[in-house]
Amino acid sequence: MGIRKRTLGTIALVLAASMVVSFTISALALLASDRAHDQAEIVRASSAAEEWLAETRTALAGATRDYAQWDDTLDFTEGRAPNYLVDNLTVTSFENLGLAAVAIGRPGSTMVALQRIAADDGTAELAPLADETTAVFLPLLADPTGGSGLVRVGDEAWLYVAVPVTRTDGSGANGMIWLSCVRMGEAQLASPQRLLSARIAFVPRGSSASIEGLRRELELAGGFQDWDVVVSAGSRDARAHEGLTAVGANTAVLGLVLIIATAALLNRLVLSRLSQLSDGLATLRSGDAHARLPVEGNDELDRLAHAINELLASDRELREQAEREARRDALTDLPNRRGLREHLDLAIQASRGQPQAASALLFIDLDQMKRVNDQLGHVAGDAMLQELGRRFAAALPPSDIVARLGGDEFAMVLANTCTTEAAGARAEQVLEVVRRPMELLSTRLELGASIGISFCRPDADAATLMKEADTAMYAAKLTGRGRFTVYDRSMHARVLGELALESALRTAIRSGQIRGDLQPIVRLSNGELAGYEALARWTDPQRGPISPVVFIPIAEQGPLIVELDGQVLDRALAAFAPLLADRPGLFLTVNTSARRFESPDLVADVIQSLARHGVAGEALILEVTETQFGRSEDGWADRVRTLMDQGVRVALDDFGAGYSSLGRLRQVPVAMLKLDRSFVVHLSEGAPGLAEAIIRLASALSLPVIAEGIETPEVGEQLAGLACEFGQGWHFGRPMTAETVAAWQQSLPKPT
Repeated sequence: MGIRKRTLGTIALVLAASMVVSFTISALALLASDRAHDQAEIVRASSAAEEWLAETRTALAGATRDYAQWDDTLDFTEGRAPNYLVDNLTVTSFENLGLAAVAIGRPGSTMVALQRIAADDGTAELAPLADETTAVFLPLLADPTGGSGLVRVGDEAWLYVAVPVTRTDGSGANGMIWLSCVRMGEAQLASPQRLLSARIAFVPRGSSASIEGLRRELELAGGFQDWDVVVSAGSRDARAHEGLTAVGANTAVLGLVLIIATAALLNRLVLSRLSQLSDGLATLRSGDAHARLPVEGNDELDRLAHAINELLASDRELREQAEREARRDALTDLPNRRGLREHLDLAIQASRGQPQAASALLFIDLDQMKRVNDQLGHVAGDAMLQELGRRFAAALPPSDIVARLGGDEFAMVLANTCTTEAAGARAEQVLEVVRRPMELLSTRLELGASIGISFCRPDADAATLMKEADTAMYAAKLTGRGRFTVYDRSMHARVLGELALESALRTAIRSGQIRGDLQPIVRLSNGELAGYEALARWTDPQRGPISPVVFIPIAEQGPLIVELDGQVLDRALAAFAPLLADRPGLFLTVNTSARRFESPDLVADVIQSLARHGVAGEALILEVTETQFGRSEDGWADRVRTLMDQGVRVALDDFGAGYSSLGRLRQVPVAMLKLDRSFVVHLSEGAPGLAEAIIRLASALSLPVIAEGIETPEVGEQLAGLACEFGQGWHFGRPMTAETVAAWQQSLPKPT
């Protein structure tokens, strides 16, 4: 016979008189207890729901900015990227970002309006937005600054974020808006509702819709003002033991005289078991995640305890999974910044007891990530990051950890690595892993990285170590990339100085402070003026003249070099145009960086600059260093031929100092070679062998040569004797500003 029948049969007669009063009081107590508990639960769930909504909007805003503030997106809106939709707006990209719909356009005009539609078999496809849905989104494209909030689509609330379409650096806005949306329907809310143990509902403000159970409306701003976001929860039967305890207590008070005879039996059959359950529940409420209720047999109370234990185990598993996901990077499944910080805290604690076993922190920044994203798309960039994550994890012993911090940044904590030599050796291994070629979308990629190193020590916290390693990484980039640097205290001030100079250079470029000075180039056979080379010069209002040796490497660290090249070309053409009109036949050479040469806008920008200043393409020669040429992609040949169609020629600068092969010289139709000044110096020192060999090679390839760095008439005569066609250097003239070069040219005798 079960516990229920045995107990009820024994106490039925003795408790009949007091049952009505007892159960009435107990029911009221149970209601009050449930209501108080539900109030506390609804407050907790409301706070968690607010955090979840904020995180959802932040994640959607980050994904939207990645697409909207991207050169490829701007090119697409202006008709220059025909494959953009096929490459970037796919079912996979929608699913990875959790997107329901994307729209691109401006008021009254949409270029793209797509939504993801799921099929019954689990697949999905992209389809045009329905007319009624499009009508909801069109007004959202009217705000040129973008925004975010909730809109009503049918019976559902959709969260949207709108961002103006610009280039990656924020320039070039053309009035287009990128709009991303995620659904807030029941299917999308199922997971957070399970974690919150409450129901989330989006109700249009003023609606008559009712929400069952206890409810609380969240007060949200920023685009949510037309909606009521309601969190609700109902009473739980899991707290029935509180009612049973109240029943026992009230029955004992009201029917004390009647139940004395049966107290011993009740204690043996029921009360002792309830006491065990109560003690177990008190232990659970104290926060012990491993505590469980006792199960001794198979009666009703045992089965109830067993069911509660199963719920506790399931709840613990869900919480542990949520904790793991909060510490993992979704793309690579490596630890994220939070997971790294926790591991660093443990490493710092270990260093306090054993300084000789301290750990090293490596801060890794990929050098070509933006180029991969720009040329192959974000999907390819994500695949590259995943492959690197797998490589890093495979290369590390179990005692070490690798984490992805976001973007193209990784970090490693290397155990038992407390010396500069040991950390440097490990950093070299990491660089080799990064340099290993990677095949991606039928493209062979060879990447590089810059690494900063700091060491765990008792007097530092995780944030300090990460800041030091980040500073060291930036210093490594400033010294040439593809290397590592160990943090020292003097580095911080030096990096701040470099950053300040970079900021001043950015201001100088965008305010037109960069000049394009001109240095003469002459024909060595007769000394007549043949042309000029444009040289970038910068005079800062506070710092005074700054050498190109200082500011050009800083510009080459990022996209500033493209703006610098464009400004120098435009300034030089403005100064050169009247010189060419005075003396037809002159040519102008302008240095061009590899980043600028690979830009899809190069040809159009060059043509526009030539037209703006009335200079024919035949008068312009773009110089690219031999080192950049040797590392270039095969696409350079097509770029050179396109320029040649406009009359513009390409010259190899500093020839002989790089590593171009004869095969590449034959593949890419360069028009001229510039002999590096180091070989000209050898001439003055009586060692003409290398210069003579290069000039003969150029002659065999029918390529004219310009010798740089000629400072004496003797060297000029030697080069003329070697059949070198052109020369430049201080012997013929120093670089001159646009204001002085015209007068200097007028002073020259007219050619016969």
